[in-house]
Amino acid sequence: MTYDYSSESKLLELPNPYQLQNRLLWVCAAILLVAGVTSLFWARGAMQDSALRLVAGPLIAGLAMVATSLLCAATAAPRRSRRTSRSARAAVRRPPTT
Repeated sequence: MTYDYSSESKLLELPNPYQLQNRLLWVCAAILLVAGVTSLFWARGAMQDSALRLVAGPLIAGLAMVATSLLCAATAAPRRSRRTSRSARAAVRRPPTT
């Protein structure tokens, strides 16, 4: 049984698997950034009110959320526009040479 490796066949045209994951990563990055900045403002308010015992929690949580948001954005950014090129698709369609 033979298989047609021509470019007219749409059997190997797969959707981008990162599309939904990247959208969710960008949403998570935005939410974490807003929450982190809000937490840092709470820590700043506690410092200005001289309530130093209330500073550590929001400060650590805010820095962790901002760092995590940057990590989410950095993970999604390089994969944002990754599409299969024509040469890569052609390489997939070529039969193996033996």
